[in-house]
Amino acid sequence: MSLDSSLIKNLWNYSDNLKEKYGIEDAFRGLEKKYLLNRNIIIFCCWLAKQQYEPLTTQLLKPMLVRITPWHEKIVIELLSLKNSLPKVTQHHELKGLFQSIDKNVIYAERVEQSLLVKYLYEMKTSQCDESQQINNALSNIFKYIEATGAVIHKTDLEKVYRIVKNSFDENRDGQK
Repeated sequence: MSLDSSLIKNLWNYSDNLKEKYGIEDAFRGLEKKYLLNRNIIIFCCWLAKQQYEPLTTQLLKPMLVRITPWHEKIVIELLSLKNSLPKVTQHHELKGLFQSIDKNVIYAERVEQSLLVKYLYEMKTSQCDESQQINNALSNIFKYIEATGAVIHKTDLEKVYRIVKNSFDENRDGQK
């Protein structure tokens, strides 16, 4: 297994574990809907910190967004919109195969997006730090990302960011819904 594929698999597993935690989906959905933020980039921001990479720089973040944003908007968002526009599968059995196919393609598109993010690790350095510093780095990464998008997060929505970061470092809550 190559370094790239190992890191991509590590990020994907981390992402799956984080998405399974109680209250996380609502936090992601709220930030996506209200501010058009990309959950994969938020997850990547947390994962970087947990893997002890130094905080993202504006110099790295800008080209990353230039590369990821079109993929996210034209592929991931469009597939999700298509999926969400279909009637509920339980009511229309003939659509079940189409729904499942779109769902598989959404997952594949998100994996591709995460693999594009991993490519930027070659421009980053690691540094040993304790969990408290890792949490601060995750928050720093996310707020740099938010700033780069031009979004202005309302203070009541900051709780969503903190919930995501807290859960990304809380090993005891894996898989609990």
